[in-house]
Amino acid sequence: MGCDGIIGALPKESQQDDWLTDMLGDAKKPGMFKALQSLALTISAAQSGNYDSAAEEAERAEELFRKSGSIAGALRARFEEVNALDRQAKGTLCRQKAAPLTAQIEGKRYLWLKIQSLSEEATCRSITGDIDTASKESDKAVDLAKQSGYRSIYLRVLGNAASIDDLKGDFSKAWNRHLEGLKQYWNGNYAPVRAFLFYSELSYVAEDGEQTYTAAAFAQEAVLTIVPVKNHSVEALARYRWASLAETSGAETEAREQFAAADRIFSETDRNAPQDKPKTTLIAYQTAGRVMLANLEARRGKLDESLILLEMAKPGLSSVENYTVPLQFYATLGEVYSKRGERDAAVKALRSAMSLGETGARAMKRDHDLLVWDRQVGKAYRDMGETTPSE
Repeated sequence: MGCDGIIGALPKESQQDDWLTDMLGDAKKPGMFKALQSLALTISAAQSGNYDSAAEEAERAEELFRKSGSIAGALRARFEEVNALDRQAKGTLCRQKAAPLTAQIEGKRYLWLKIQSLSEEATCRSITGDIDTASKESDKAVDLAKQSGYRSIYLRVLGNAASIDDLKGDFSKAWNRHLEGLKQYWNGNYAPVRAFLFYSELSYVAEDGEQTYTAAAFAQEAVLTIVPVKNHSVEALARYRWASLAETSGAETEAREQFAAADRIFSETDRNAPQDKPKTTLIAYQTAGRVMLANLEARRGKLDESLILLEMAKPGLSSVENYTVPLQFYATLGEVYSKRGERDAAVKALRSAMSLGETGARAMKRDHDLLVWDRQVGKAYRDMGETTPSE
C-alpha cells in the first residue's frame, strides 16, 4: 500500500477539512511512507487498548513527519500521543504535550484535530486538578463539534465534558449531558465505544447520588458496550467496576463472576502482550482494579482477602500517576490494619493516605473540587482519629 492508500485508510472523519488536502500534498515528500506506516501502527495500537505502544509509536511518527516536512502529519501524530497519554492517566505529561498542540492547530483549518485536541487537553487538565480551565475547554470543544457536523466526535467530546462536569460536582449537568449523548447514540449509527463512555460515567454520577442499583445497571451496560470494541484492558476495568457495584447492591454471584472475568482478561492480556514492549497501562489498570476490590473486601469484613489484594497491588502503584488510586490503597490498608488491631501499621498507612489527600487538595481550585476530595480522603482522617488514642 502506497502513501495515498495509507492516508485513505485513516478515519474518514479526519478527511472533511484541510488536513486531508495538506496530507495528500505532502504524500510524495521523502520519508512520508515510513511516517504514515508509523501513524497507522499508532492508531491500531490505541484502538486495541495498547496505549503504551501507541504513545511510543506516536512519538516516533511525529519525528518522522517533521523530518519529512509534513506539519499536518506531525500534528496528527502528536494528537495520537496525547490521546494515549490521557488513557494512561499520565496527566502532567499529557498536559505538557497537549497545550502546544492546541496552540499550533489554532491558526490552521484542521477543525477535526482542533476539536479533538481541545477535548483531550481538557481531560489532561482535569487529571491534574485544573478543573476550572478543563471545564471551559471542554465546553468550547462541545460547541465547536456541534457546529461542525462531526456527529461521532460530538458524542465523544460531549461525554468528556460531562465527565468533567461530574468532577466539578455539577451532577445534574453531567447527568443531562450523558442522557443527551445516549439519546443521540440510539437514534443514529455509531460505534459501540461511543455508548460506553456515557454508560460508564452515568454509573459514577448515579453512585455519587447514592443510587447504587442504578449505578450497577449502568455499569453493566458499559461492559456490554465495550465487549465488541475488543479493548481488553478497558473491558477488564469495566468488569471490576460492575462487580464492585453489584456486590454493594447485594448481587454476590454476579459480582464474583465479573471479578473472575476481569482477572482472567488481565492475565490473558499480560500473556499475549509483546515481551519487549512496556506494560505500564496494563499494570496501572490492573492495580486500580485490585485496589477497588480490596476496598470492597475490607468493607465486607474480609480483611485477609483485602490484605492479599493490596499486597498484589502495591508494586503497581508506581505505574499510576494520579493520586486517587494510591490514596484509596493506603486508606484501605489503614482500615484493614485498624480492624485487625495493628495500631502502628494502621497509623503509618493512614498517614500516607492523609499526605496524598493533602497533595490532592492543594491541586484543587474550586469548592466543588474540595467536596469531591472530601469524599475520597475524609474517611482516612476519621479512621486516623479512631486509631489514635485521645491524649
